[in-house]
Amino acid sequence: LHNLVQATQYSVWIVAVNVQEGSQPELPSPSSDIAVFTTTAYQSPQKVAVSSITAVSVKVTWQKPSGLPKDVTVTGYVLDVYNTDKNRKMKIRRHNTTSTEITLERLSPYSSYLIKVAVQAGGPGLGKTASQSFKTKQSVPSAPTQLSVDSQTIGSRTATVTWTPPTHSNGELKKYRLFVREVTGDNDASPSGSQLHLTDGNLTVLSSVTFATLSGLSPSGKYSVWVVAINIVVRTELISPVAGPVHFTTHPEASTPPQNARVSNITAVSVTVSWNKPAKVLGVVSQYRLIFRWNGGQRIKLWKNHQTRLEMTVGKLLPYTNYSVQV
Repeated sequence: LHNLVQATQYSVWIVAVNVQEGSQPELPSPSSDIAVFTTTAYQSPQKVAVSSITAVSVKVTWQKPSGLPKDVTVTGYVLDVYNTDKNRKMKIRRHNTTSTEITLERLSPYSSYLIKVAVQAGGPGLGKTASQSFKTKQSVPSAPTQLSVDSQTIGSRTATVTWTPPTHSNGELKKYRLFVREVTGDNDASPSGSQLHLTDGNLTVLSSVTFATLSGLSPSGKYSVWVVAINIVVRTELISPVAGPVHFTTHPEASTPPQNARVSNITAVSVTVSWNKPAKVLGVVSQYRLIFRWNGGQRIKLWKNHQTRLEMTVGKLLPYTNYSVQV
């Protein structure tokens, strides 16, 4: 039997037929038992290789299989592409070509792939596959997300900035770089991200950290903050698009503490606490607070003096107990 298709299952029956000279064939005999066989697949393409690997493309080349029958004509090749990241094997596309090379595009940066190439000749069946693995190169990460300044952390000279990692790291994320600019003068507009020198930030943190505490700020200052993510390839920084800005204003500078705190008129259940005004008062004092600690500082109670007087008598204390007080 000739001209069969490779890697294909066939079933064969045989019947006997008597023919008399000069007459039409008579009815055939009953058929024999079914014989089933599968033709072998052609050998796999040779010397499959990858080259010109970038973050999103690769060139794949191979050679014609050896040992093909002389009467077989190669009609093409089929190339299957699998993504093998995270210990999985997911087929993502199939290519048909008559050439012995192809450039795969629109791949994902810093991803692992497996390619399988098979010959197609004399029918729909495919020959044995040859495979090759490769990994695309790193690329620029996407921008960090959810950049914000926690209002609970804003002081007169400090603030804490938080963000979440890029949706697509596109490589081994190494660090984040923050840019802080104070808005000065009558113009409240902050500079745009395109005006930043991305290699010259105010603060850099490792990629394992998604927050940074800014210090050395000015009281009542208006600030804008941006952040970028950075991959590094052989000392070259691959810098993400800029996230931000977010804006915040620091608090006015705090007053100095009250001075010369002292106690008098001590009884079993009460005490009078007196103090002097702070040496430096910024703004208007609205109240003084007295913080009592006892039992080694493990228990705390707070009293508020809403009249802004410089003394306060506190009652309902425990008899024969050591207290410390702060104003």
